[in-house]
Amino acid sequence: MAQEKFGQDRYLPEGDWTSAVDAAAVAGTKFRKNQAHEFAKAVKVAEQKGLEYGLELEPEPDNRADPNAIKVIGFAETAGWFGRVQFQEWHVGYLHKDLAKTLHKDVLAKDVEIVAELHHVAQDGEKVDIEMSVLQPEEAEPTKQ
Repeated sequence: MAQEKFGQDRYLPEGDWTSAVDAAAVAGTKFRKNQAHEFAKAVKVAEQKGLEYGLELEPEPDNRADPNAIKVIGFAETAGWFGRVQFQEWHVGYLHKDLAKTLHKDVLAKDVEIVAELHHVAQDGEKVDIEMSVLQPEEAEPTKQ
């Protein structure tokens, strides 16, 4: 089966953002296969229908394995009953451990907000890859990558 790429409409959160990290793959999607597949399916439908979709970042300071962990949550608008639009969310993975540590030290420790910008979702059979950027407010100091 050939790799299929979709979800490339580049939803941007409101506000003036600049890149903190240009491109990053979401880690751990293979451990969250069901969530990643459900998100991929929802992105495909949302893209076709002109609905909103993207990624959110959620630091997890209480994560036992890594207090620097940053959870990646996929979201998409879906059409519900009677034409009502609703949002659904899926925990699709994490930022890579080293990247999360750098972001904590260089950005989050300074109380600077970070957000995600989805580049694309790539699906090849059972494998789902999610590529994204991490953004910070334009007025924040540049991040050391």
